[in-house]
Amino acid sequence: REHYGDGHPTVKRGVADREYAEELLANREHELDDPSATPIRTVVGTDGTPASAPFDEVWLTNAIAESVNREQQLRDAIEQQTEHVNLLSERAVDLAALDEKTGEMRAEAVLVRSRLSVLRMESQAAGRVNIASEAMLPARPARDRRMLMTLMAFMGAFCAGLGAAFMRAFLDPSVRRIDDVPAAAHLPFLGYLPKVHFEADLWNDTSEDLHESMRMIRTALVDRLSPGTCSSVLITSSGAKAGKTSVAMLLARSFADIGKRVLLVDADLRRASLTQRINVGGRIGLVEVLNGSVSADEAVAHSSTPGVDVIPSGTCGPELDSELIANDTFERSLDQWKQSYDVILLDSPPILPVADARILAGKVDGAILTLRASHCRKADVFGAVSLLASAGCKPLGTVLVGAEQILGYSGYGRYSYSASAEVVT
Repeated sequence: REHYGDGHPTVKRGVADREYAEELLANREHELDDPSATPIRTVVGTDGTPASAPFDEVWLTNAIAESVNREQQLRDAIEQQTEHVNLLSERAVDLAALDEKTGEMRAEAVLVRSRLSVLRMESQAAGRVNIASEAMLPARPARDRRMLMTLMAFMGAFCAGLGAAFMRAFLDPSVRRIDDVPAAAHLPFLGYLPKVHFEADLWNDTSEDLHESMRMIRTALVDRLSPGTCSSVLITSSGAKAGKTSVAMLLARSFADIGKRVLLVDADLRRASLTQRINVGGRIGLVEVLNGSVSADEAVAHSSTPGVDVIPSGTCGPELDSELIANDTFERSLDQWKQSYDVILLDSPPILPVADARILAGKVDGAILTLRASHCRKADVFGAVSLLASAGCKPLGTVLVGAEQILGYSGYGRYSYSASAEVVT
């Protein structure tokens, strides 16, 4: 230290070695003073494995005594801990019992508080209510009304459906049944046509039901026409697609069956459906007669049905003058046709959308109003009848097309019909 000084590394290392030796010395002295702290000495063998060093008798005796002492201390500590655990278990059981009693007391306190509240309210009321006995759940209903309630539900549903059907029938604006026709049109009912699926082929249809229905319409119409003279009949409807063309075709064929000479005029210049269905189009017709291109006789075409002649609509283009039908040419042509035919049937446009039918109605002897079931509205039918009357036309009656209600006689079979056996007076 005198040579190097306190800060030299050699001096510091020497001081550290001395402190470490003093520490080892103190530890050894403590081990010698306290045999229990003396560790088991080990030595290292020649092969490098540790081995127990031999001890003297005194040291071993002291070590055994110390071990016995320490074992006894551990046993005493275990007994103390066991007693402590048992004490805690007993206290836990006591606490659980106290908690249960506390919960019961709280529930009883709530019930007492509720009962006190009820008694307080009853003391302020005019009377007091006591429970005589607790209610008991019965094993079965005292009065089983399930069947009665089921029947009442069915009756209620039936009455509701019946009422709805009645209201629908009462408030329905359409003409659906034969009974609706007189109430809607206030005109004589000539007859009905049953439903058919192929209207485009009605000109060649041989259905017995359809033929008999048209025979009844023709018979009713003949009674309303002037006998001995040619009658011009306008066939119209309140709106489109009401079956007026079908009625005109079938009525013309029915008149031809009894030997009448019939002229069928396609006066619907805006939609010539009659000309297309009889297949006489692509030639001159009513338009050419009205504009003076041809005479009234030149426009007549012969159909496939004997006794029925047809006047097509003619050339109907977008430049067609809608006022052609209002000139005097049509009246002169109609008078000329009456000299050669017994019945003239005019298929006209609907009376409500356009004025053509109203103009034609004032030039003919009478008009038939066709109605399609579930299609024509009662208000439209009433308006069409009013327009026919205002045009000065005689309404001959109505025909219902597509009727579902078929009138017949129970117990009667079908009759064979022969057109040649019928005589019309």
